[in-house]
Amino acid sequence: TTETVEFETDDVTQDFELDAEASIEGVGTNVDGDPQRFEIELTQGEGNDETVVRETSTDRDAGGEYSIEGLEPGDYTLTADRSGVDSGSADLTLEAGDTAEVNIEIDGEIISVTVVP
Repeated sequence: TTETVEFETDDVTQDFELDAEASIEGVGTNVDGDPQRFEIELTQGEGNDETVVRETSTDRDAGGEYSIEGLEPGDYTLTADRSGVDSGSADLTLEAGDTAEVNIEIDGEIISVTVVP
């Protein structure tokens, strides 16, 4: 997107390129709502073309919250993992300026990853 700004004092025009980034935020809990720690991997592409974009984790001391900022618009897969449990994942598409909410929950040995509409 290109925006034009004009100054009234002089006849000067400057074009600025505005890059809108996207972000993901959410919380990791158990079925009772208690904060839990999960390892999170955000990827783009599939198969041999899959690229790890970011790795982070939920913060149990901060209520299980996490955030991933500064993302380019596009299609992503968010995978949550925890030792001794099968991982869970969800696909999502981010548009410029979006903040997607993606929550993670563990029930026994099952991890669910949910994109909140």
